[in-house]
Amino acid sequence: MPKRLTVGAPRRMVASALLATGLLGLTLATTAGREVAADFLGMFRVEKFTVVTYDPNYPVERFTTLGRQLGTVTDTGGADRLRIASSLSEASLRVGFEVTQPGVLPAGASNDPIFQTRAPRQVLFTLNQQRAQQNLLANQGIAPTIPPDLEGAGLQLNVPSAAVVTYLSDGTTPSDETLGPLLVVAQGPSPALEATGGATLEEMRAFLLSTPDLPADAVQQVSNIDDWTATLPVPVPAGRVAWQETQVNGTPALLLADSEHVGSALVWKRGETIYTMIGQLDQETLLATAESMP
Repeated sequence: MPKRLTVGAPRRMVASALLATGLLGLTLATTAGREVAADFLGMFRVEKFTVVTYDPNYPVERFTTLGRQLGTVTDTGGADRLRIASSLSEASLRVGFEVTQPGVLPAGASNDPIFQTRAPRQVLFTLNQQRAQQNLLANQGIAPTIPPDLEGAGLQLNVPSAAVVTYLSDGTTPSDETLGPLLVVAQGPSPALEATGGATLEEMRAFLLSTPDLPADAVQQVSNIDDWTATLPVPVPAGRVAWQETQVNGTPALLLADSEHVGSALVWKRGETIYTMIGQLDQETLLATAESMP
């Protein structure tokens, strides 16, 4: 019988690390992930990462739903769904690249992981003045104006296949099952973003960052990113998630840790593959686990 998997990784960590980095092929395909991508990205492909902090008291749902408030968001991939694979080789065959696992597992991790895959998908975001006025004016008392030359323009996000390898606890060490798996390793090629409807990425980026009621400090940080066509902003609630730049076997990486010491997350890119690792582990253990990846 297939294994049942309950995913509920540390909430505050997931809100920042997973939403931001994506599980890349995975989280960018979720509802919140899609709309944050549509709102904040202006890039062709992800090459590196940078942290963008925001006030933790800011209502996050305002920017996670902004895409649908400003227009329409269509996911041609249908419902978000991960499919169980029977083995590492089956998962690799489905996604079209070699799925890898840590060579050394942290103490307490089961040696019998769960393999899952997600099919490629395309997400379309289209600006619509009438919808924007109805939604934002009704919900927040804001009357946005979409420039006439951007009416009907939008963004197309192409999300390749992704694989997720999940390690549950083997019961030999303490872990909180209510927080989800002990360790999750997600991997996949970078998503690619392009402008549609005659607009340029620069025009779409400038308009979206000018949208009223976004957190001003976060907008300023995103605006200051020079290499924005290759840099993924990682939104982090200030004071709740600690972060630092590090390396995984010589490759630049971002390491994040929940302020309540619930868990940590790591994201890096090697070659054409983006890796995200999250676990109920301290930072040193998570980094050592990542460095054991082939």
